[in-house]
Formats: sequence, C-alpha cells, structure tokens
Amino acid sequence: MRKILVIIIILNSIHNYGQTQRIDSVQKMFFTRANDNLSKSNIEVDYPEIERSYVERAYISFYFCHKKNPESEIGQISLKKSDSLKNIIINNLFSNMQGVWKWKSTGTNWGISSTDKTSSFDKILIISDKKIEFYEENKESKKRTLIKTENIKLLGNIDYRFPTTSELIYSDNQVWNIGFDKSKNLIHITNTGELLENGTMNEIVCGNAEMIYERVK
Repeated sequence: MRKILVIIIILNSIHNYGQTQRIDSVQKMFFTRANDNLSKSNIEVDYPEIERSYVERAYISFYFCHKKNPESEIGQISLKKSDSLKNIIINNLFSNMQGVWKWKSTGTNWGISSTDKTSSFDKILIISDKKIEFYEENKESKKRTLIKTENIKLLGNIDYRFPTTSELIYSDNQVWNIGFDKSKNLIHITNTGELLENGTMNEIVCGNAEMIYERVK
C-alpha cells in the first residue's frame, strides 16, 4: 500500500511539473510574440493603421501572457505593458474620432444599404473626449435636434473573449464596437451584444446591426 501511495505521489509530481513546464512555455511564447510586434511598431510605414495593428497585437499577446500565469515575473511585467498599451490604443482611437460625423449607410454584416435620399433629415454624431451626441439635422434649415447622449464608457475585458479596446456600453447595456477607418475617413459602429447583470455578455455573432458615418469636420 505504501509503494502504491509513493507511486501516486511521484506520478502526480511528474504531471504537475509537466503542466507547469507547458504553462511556462506558452507564457514565454506570448511574451516573445508581444515584444516582436512591439519592435515592429517602431518601423516607419506609409500607413499608420499598420503600425497601430502591431501595437494592438502586442497588447493582446501581453494580455494573454499575464493571464497564463499572473503571479510569475513575466506575467507581472506583461500586466504593466498591456495596461500601458491599452491606454495608448484607446487614446489614439478616440482622439482620431473626435468631431462631427454624418450617417452614410446602414445594415448588417449580411449587407449594407445607403441612406434614404428622400428623408428631410440627416443623422449626425458629435464625438468628444467624454460623450457621443446623436442628432437629427434638418437638411434645409440645418437645425439640429438632440436625440440622445451616450457617455463614452468602455466594456472591460471578459475572460472568455478577446481583450477589447473599442467596445462601448450604452445606457441600455447594449454593446457597440466602434472602429475608425482613417484611409476613408469613416467610422463603423456595430452592435456586438448586450452586457448582462452577472458581468457576462450575450453576444451577437450574425446579423449584427451596423452603421457607417463619414466625417463632416
């Protein structure tokens, strides 16, 4: 009986050691990948969005590196780096989007349709550093009527999802991803789901409502 117990202890030790080694190996892989992408972000390129994509990739890799083993040394380093990069990405995104935007088209990820040319109103967004204001603007008089205001409140990271830097929570708990297309001067706002009371998210994976706006100023 004692021999069996010793064998079980040894096998458990080997299993735990192997598991620890695998975790360390995966964590180091994420850490190396993050630093590689971060070094590429310093390369001068023609399109700034390419540079930002390397920063975003570095952020995601640092995030998963920390999640793999939060208490390890590189896990702690990765937490600081991911938090720093996240702030840079968010500030860059929203500073670029500040201004006045006019509704261009709408639809879902099944297809996009243009605005109604017969309407007497344009849909306008005004984005500042803290809020998004939704207006209707009379095409003739240019008078604007405020429809609603949403504070810029970002969705936090949810364990079973990729880390996010561009999803907003509206006052009705609907989650909208906002993306900026610098080359075309457009923003895309896509409904990705609803934040539930328990902190999880009811995701929409197909037929997501999407609106596209073009910059006015």
